[in-house]
Amino acid sequence: MRYLILSAILLASAGCAQQPQAPVLAPRWGNLEGHWRFQTDPRDQGQARGWQRADFDDSAWRSLEAPGYWEPQGITDPRPGQPPRPRGNMPYTDYDGVAWYRLRFTVPAGWAGQDLILALGSVDDFDRVWLNGTLVGETPEGIDRAVLLRRRYTLPAQAARFGEANVLAIRVFDGGGPGGIMGPTLSLLPRDIEEAGVMLPQDDRSLAERFMDPPA
Repeated sequence: MRYLILSAILLASAGCAQQPQAPVLAPRWGNLEGHWRFQTDPRDQGQARGWQRADFDDSAWRSLEAPGYWEPQGITDPRPGQPPRPRGNMPYTDYDGVAWYRLRFTVPAGWAGQDLILALGSVDDFDRVWLNGTLVGETPEGIDRAVLLRRRYTLPAQAARFGEANVLAIRVFDGGGPGGIMGPTLSLLPRDIEEAGVMLPQDDRSLAERFMDPPA
């Protein structure tokens, strides 16, 4: 009996240790930047497999920095049936195709009832975005020079879980060359904070704090 109780405690502890962290978002620009879960999807099967769902287990996925291109971070997977395709003198091979980013975080309870603004900046090339399994934004294939478009999506309040863990899932399709979410700033903020960000007083803020704001 003592052995069974000890085993149950160890299993419970292991389960808790495996739970992904969901840090509370700070009320500032750049609050989504850092390590995301990342997985290539060369056969484009992720959506059918539920990779956009909040309850999907992404614990086996790689960790990748965003913003940033994925190739310099070691993503060199060739497409199925194709050899690696190095370009020029670059020390890595392009991965072209579909890849997914996922991030878990807590939306502050104080933001309850407010629509949220998701600012991703530039994405190379096309993207589809879900919050807790709900499609909330998309820049679809076929748009000319989509990499130059600044992504700014309005997420309805009913899609968020205020005071609780949320999961943002982003499907990116790269048609050639380097791919990824480049930003340069990744943020999720209530509209009032997001729109006031460029009008914050400057005299009492350090140079580093000023540079966290996007250009007006």
